[in-house]
This record gives sequence, structure tokens and C-alpha cells, in this order.
Amino acid sequence: MFFCDADTVLAKIILPRPGEYYTIPYVYWQKTEKETINQSLKEIESIGAAAFSEGNSWFVLHRNVFDALDFNEQIFGYGWEDLEFSVRVQAKGFVPGRCGTHIIHLYHTQEDRQVDWPQFYRNQAVFEAIQIQVQNGYVPDWRNSETLKTSHSAWVADLYFDYTGNIVVNPLSKTANRFDIVDGKFVIHWNDWPAEVFERDIEGLAYIGPLVISPTTI
Repeated sequence: MFFCDADTVLAKIILPRPGEYYTIPYVYWQKTEKETINQSLKEIESIGAAAFSEGNSWFVLHRNVFDALDFNEQIFGYGWEDLEFSVRVQAKGFVPGRCGTHIIHLYHTQEDRQVDWPQFYRNQAVFEAIQIQVQNGYVPDWRNSETLKTSHSAWVADLYFDYTGNIVVNPLSKTANRFDIVDGKFVIHWNDWPAEVFERDIEGLAYIGPLVISPTTI
């Protein structure tokens, strides 16, 4: 399966070798809007490997890998879906290789992208939350996760909750923390702070206070 960015021309196709499940093609980026495909091909021919740059939005993937992970549907619009997917694929042990396919990425301006910047930064926050969990040895389940605007007495942040692993990522501290849901309330066991309790409200979660543990009656 071949995945590519928009405005892409396949200049040369060489499939991965048997046993290669995740490979990256060579990507050439056009320099100006006036550059033609023929000019790009001549540039690649004359310069060789130095003509190519790294790109995150193109990869050749075995169907079994995609069936096991697929794309994170919490990310939509422009930006970060390719990086997020790559992080999870590599966390599952699939080391990216290199295939001989040549890609020409057509030139376009920043305005051509028509980026919805609030959505772009929201996607970035989801990506960073996934990345933090992977760095802590856990591959999150995006199908059973959500971002909740959380209002504390000292801060406000969009916390990312993974209900499969009971892990919550705090983007302010860049940490993955354990949480439980007790009697409908969220108990977050911070790595660097005593546990605290939150409850759902219209906007997301609201701070109740520190977790109070009642003494056991004997």
C-alpha cells in the first residue's frame, strides 16, 4: 500500500523487497511554481541522491501493518497525521527502510495549503500526547481516547485520556500519568504531585480537590 501527500508525482516505482513492511521513498521537492516535471527529472538525473530530501508524508506499507494500526481518526484536516502514524508503527517494532521509488512533490505556497491553524495546533497536541505515551513504553489506543479541556485552580490544559491503558498525558508537564475513574470522578495520580480529583462539566473536566484517603476502620 502506497501512502502519499497531495500534489505528488510518482517519477519512478520500485517496490520494497520481500520482508520489508515499512519503507520510505526518495522525495524531490520542486523549488518554484514554474518548475516543470521534466525540469525536476533532469535535476534528479544530474545531481543524483543529493537532489532528494526527507519527507514524512510518503511511505510504502504492508497491508498487515495498516490493518493492525490504521490512521488516527482524531486527527483531521491538515497536519501531523503522518508523523503520528509513523510514531505508532515504529513503536510496534517496524523499523523504516528505504525503497527505490522516486517522488516529485509539486511546488505550492503556504497559502495554497489553506491551513485551518486552530485545527492544525489541535492535531499537533494529539500527536505530542501520543508521542509522550510511546516514549513511556505504551502504544496508545486512539479509538478509546479523548482530549478533555481540564480546568484546575492553578491551570487550564487539554489533557489526553487513554481509557485502555488508564493513562493521561498532561501537555504542560509533558508527562504520562495514571488515572482511575471512581464513582464517575477522575482521579489523576500525578507523577510529580499528589493525586487530585476532577469531575465532568459542560466544557470538559473541573477540579474538585486533592484526593482524600479515608482511614481504614478496623
